[in-house]
Amino acid sequence: MKKLLILMIGTSVAVTSASASIYTLYTDSTSEVLADKIETDGTNIFAETVDGSGTIGDGDALRMADLSDTDKPEFSWVSSQFGGPITGWFRIDVDAQNMITPDGGDFDINLRMSDSVADDLGSKSDQLISISFEESNSVRLDGSTISGSDTSSAQSYSFLINVDPVNSYTYSFGDQVDATLPADTTLAFIDGVLADQKANPDATGFDNSLGVHRIGFIGESDSKDGMDYHFDNVILTIPEPATISLLFGALAIGWVAFRRRR
Repeated sequence: MKKLLILMIGTSVAVTSASASIYTLYTDSTSEVLADKIETDGTNIFAETVDGSGTIGDGDALRMADLSDTDKPEFSWVSSQFGGPITGWFRIDVDAQNMITPDGGDFDINLRMSDSVADDLGSKSDQLISISFEESNSVRLDGSTISGSDTSSAQSYSFLINVDPVNSYTYSFGDQVDATLPADTTLAFIDGVLADQKANPDATGFDNSLGVHRIGFIGESDSKDGMDYHFDNVILTIPEPATISLLFGALAIGWVAFRRRR
């Protein structure tokens, strides 16, 4: 995984890759814990581990398939699994590949975030942002196609998501050095190269002050069917709150010492 250096500017503080927690949401080695995350009818709607050899990678893959117009699959993680709600910056990495041949439909599998553990991910209006993996092989960020996205073959995507409505971040990511992640904004990278930047939507049901409590994939609306995607290497990276507090403390102590010298 590429190194990521985050330096918070303005009203922010510095956060480096050494001060971030990395959570493995799904890889080959975590496939055995799928059962407690799957909500599916087990017949035409799938959130399951399959052999990804020859497609998305050398091992297993997470299959999200919605072949029914009566329900939709959901595969999600809650805040207790990643150390509590996220109220600042975070990063999601995922490999994705479309396993169907497009037939002109407008269907997708969505990656969504909610401000509540209790809520499911079905209502887009209640989500921070919706990243959709389309039947057309494109990936959309809140409805806009990400330039260069093509899931007919496996590609690696990274999303830098800032839920803080005030603070911006400066970071180094692949070839992008000293770039800015504005407040309440999402950036999309493909294979380490910046592809898109978009302000987070003003979702009436999402409260930034509550942070992100639930992250997951969800199938298409009940009236649509036919989606079949493979995902792998779903990684969540979050700055350490304890480290941020320590940095604030160090800055405060330094300021007091500076004032006393004067």
